[in-house]
Amino acid sequence: MQTFSAGSLSESLHALQGSELLANGCVNLIGLDAIRDRAGPMWPRKQELVWEFTAKKLQERLGPHDLLLRVDDTTFLVAVVTDYASAAQAVCLRVLEEVLLHFIGHLDRADIRLRRVEDIRDGEVVSSSLDPTHIPKLEDAPRSSAAMAPDPVREAEKNPLLFKSVSGRVLRVDFAPRPVTSLQHGVLTALHLSQSIVDTETNMVLDASGRDDLTDADLIRIDEASLDYASLFAMGDQAAGYVALIIPVSYRTLLNRRGRAALIAHGAGSVALKTGGLFEIIDMDLGTPPSRMDEAVSMARTLCRGALARLPERHGSLTPFAGIGFAGLTVPLSRQGTQAMQTVRLLASRSESLKRSFRAMIALDAPAGSAERLRALGFTHSSTEVAFSPSASPIPDRETLPAR
Repeated sequence: MQTFSAGSLSESLHALQGSELLANGCVNLIGLDAIRDRAGPMWPRKQELVWEFTAKKLQERLGPHDLLLRVDDTTFLVAVVTDYASAAQAVCLRVLEEVLLHFIGHLDRADIRLRRVEDIRDGEVVSSSLDPTHIPKLEDAPRSSAAMAPDPVREAEKNPLLFKSVSGRVLRVDFAPRPVTSLQHGVLTALHLSQSIVDTETNMVLDASGRDDLTDADLIRIDEASLDYASLFAMGDQAAGYVALIIPVSYRTLLNRRGRAALIAHGAGSVALKTGGLFEIIDMDLGTPPSRMDEAVSMARTLCRGALARLPERHGSLTPFAGIGFAGLTVPLSRQGTQAMQTVRLLASRSESLKRSFRAMIALDAPAGSAERLRALGFTHSSTEVAFSPSASPIPDRETLPAR
């Protein structure tokens, strides 16, 4: 984790300026005003102790890539890099509660001062108040909520999709939203649109080889359906708690001019996708040239927040994926099973530079009760088949905080 003293404040704020972390609600302020007010004239003597205790509690809960910055004598800025707003704000709330209990001895709603950083302009931090009642508790399991769930009638219109492939087969695309939970914080941070392609004649689900046999036109049609379905969800919406939406997309579609045009026509590049969408590139393999991977990631970044790579089904080294700029790696445990876990064990034993290439490691369709084992293997997130519950919405109250 990177921490910054007041002396490096301007450089730190400059580094965050324009960052997607701001748009995603991952940068927040913790206010210690209540402790200062109760300390009165003793504050100058106690402030160092309060700062040290607060920083220690934050460091216990933050990851190695997260940022911690003290803005002034009562305000800490926290940027959570590998999670979305729900987890970032839940961490800030828990730490502030612990600090208040330690120094004041009780919790009062009026003492909990949390703000979401919306922008950094000309050395000033522009923020809005957060309502702590809308922030999930770290111990809460994901719960179902109407905030992000699509209208049932509209959902039935887009899921499943039936279409005839170029070869004449009738294919069915089934979508199944899966909540993605932070293993470190236990908070819902994303929703994965699990996707299955079924040959209706044989009722068999296409594996990676079967998907490779599809034409570019077939894959474009499937990816159009994925974006149509994704449009039903509240990506980046305040009421949805800034939960990310992970959308499967074909590598071949991204590198195809007609494919990119089709994605744009179906919402790619919109504010919603740029704020709340992640493309999961699902069909790269170990033989894909790194230059082509880099091109696919660059294309994805122009259309959404970033790109995840899906673990190839063929076992082998993941070195070709390193240094490309993927936001993370998804591992479909239900489909790849033991082979996937073997690859992950190898990954966990690799060099730190390789592990840094996948700051987010997402286990898809993980079995119940596997969180500790997954964390030990290096996973940061996991998805399940239970209902999802976005949360955390800011109060529309703005404040500009001058930076020293």
